[in-house]
Amino acid sequence: MKTTPKPVIHPLVSEALRLRAELSALLNRRDSLIADIVKDIAAKNEEFLAAEGKLIALGAGRYSDENRNCVSVVAEVAKTKEPDTFALPDESKAREIVTDRETFLNLFNREVIFTPKEGFKALSEAFLTPAKARDLVELCLVPGGFSGGKKAHVRWK
Repeated sequence: MKTTPKPVIHPLVSEALRLRAELSALLNRRDSLIADIVKDIAAKNEEFLAAEGKLIALGAGRYSDENRNCVSVVAEVAKTKEPDTFALPDESKAREIVTDRETFLNLFNREVIFTPKEGFKALSEAFLTPAKARDLVELCLVPGGFSGGKKAHVRWK
């Protein structure tokens, strides 16, 4: 049976244990302070967002307080729809829809590739049956995207 040696009594052990306990208490205090600060930040952020929302609700313009501190509320800029355009991704499919050569040439500009003429949708409806015009327009449609657009916001100076 093994015997374990008797520990040597040394004053550094007491000192290290005391310092370890103090350090642990400081770390716990730090964690508590951080948690409190995070809560305070969240609360102030909510208050700020509410105040900013009220400023935005006033509408676009420049506003100041009694100390002449100014802010500008910038109005919302709506997105604008870009117009649809047309392209011919597959000439053979278009030729299946428009079998008459003269009609095909009335609908498309002849280049290295065929590109729909100005007023393509109206021309398709004039030269083709409604079903064929719909199929051809669907084949060549390149939907327009959106541009611009910004929410109203406060410009802080």
